[in-house]
Amino acid sequence: MASPKTMKAYQHSGGSGGSGRSGGMDKAIRLVDNLPIPQVPALDNPTKPSVLVAVSAVSLNPADYKIPESRLLTALLLHKPSTPCLDFTGRIVQLPQPSTSGSSASKDLEGLKLGDLVIARHSWFFAHGALAQYSLAQPNGLVKLPEGVTPEQGAALGTAGLTAIQSLQPWLRRGDRVFLNGGSGGVGTFSIQIAKLLGAEHVTVSCSGANAQLCRDLGADEVVDYRAGDVVGQLKAVAEKVGRPFDHIVDNVGNLSRVFEESEAYLREGGTYVQVAGSADSVGAIVAMVRRTLLPTWLGGVNRKWTSMIAKNDNEALGKMAGWIAEGKLKVVIDSEYSFEDADKAFAKLKSGRARGKILIDVAGSK
Repeated sequence: MASPKTMKAYQHSGGSGGSGRSGGMDKAIRLVDNLPIPQVPALDNPTKPSVLVAVSAVSLNPADYKIPESRLLTALLLHKPSTPCLDFTGRIVQLPQPSTSGSSASKDLEGLKLGDLVIARHSWFFAHGALAQYSLAQPNGLVKLPEGVTPEQGAALGTAGLTAIQSLQPWLRRGDRVFLNGGSGGVGTFSIQIAKLLGAEHVTVSCSGANAQLCRDLGADEVVDYRAGDVVGQLKAVAEKVGRPFDHIVDNVGNLSRVFEESEAYLREGGTYVQVAGSADSVGAIVAMVRRTLLPTWLGGVNRKWTSMIAKNDNEALGKMAGWIAEGKLKVVIDSEYSFEDADKAFAKLKSGRARGKILIDVAGSK
């Protein structure tokens, strides 16, 4: 049977009248027929080397709509028109021609073959996004889907899992106490479990009361209900009660600046505050980032280390987490799953901020 030459894919323009910031990403994307299937360059081609994957499932991340809806980031990062989404699973249908240069991409592809089911993640935004019937996967964000892991679980892992492990592993020591601001979303649900797998003694999270039991079931030892009172006050009370500050804080929410500004009361000296979520779409936000990073204490700065992070592709980490899923050590929390034709509804749910875990889109229509 001949391979298809065209595909369906979602696109948005990123420009005036059709941009993600004009009415929102959920209203801006459109499903386009008869688009050419991307071509696979050779491994030693100067463009990014890629593997063609027939997409099975896609998961959504806040960046998938925040970038298109941001004036500044759209201008800097967005290709026009473009296909959104970073994380997906699928089956390899074309590999690049072998490289004679011994490139790192060639090493990343060792052990992969045509027909393999894979977990994939894009490390660049919206050039060849995942919300399509076919997508170009990058070798440095591509691992084989282990036996016992479903395509849906694999699709949920990429950005959220890498963000969780990369915001914890460089700093976390066995026996540490950790606070996760935002425990019930895609990153938070992975972070609770990964913190424990990496040796954290105690994990405190913030979430709504409605999601408290979910977080406890995933391993959280204490829950701060942000709807029940001032989060900063509750954190001070937790640290005072146990007589010991937190060793590490990860902020997956980004809307509570006081959590860092008053962190000397509950984050140990030498501990690190890692900012995952947040906005760089205004002069004020950029000034705040510079202030937190550079302002000395004698000018009103906070005597704690603050750093921000964006997840990077890492096949070793992806493979480790996929193995944990296969072994039953890491649970994938799936909020909801939408058909390919209902991607706009999936984005609307994501933007509501009420998702528990990950939101998925079934591209291949396997359900």
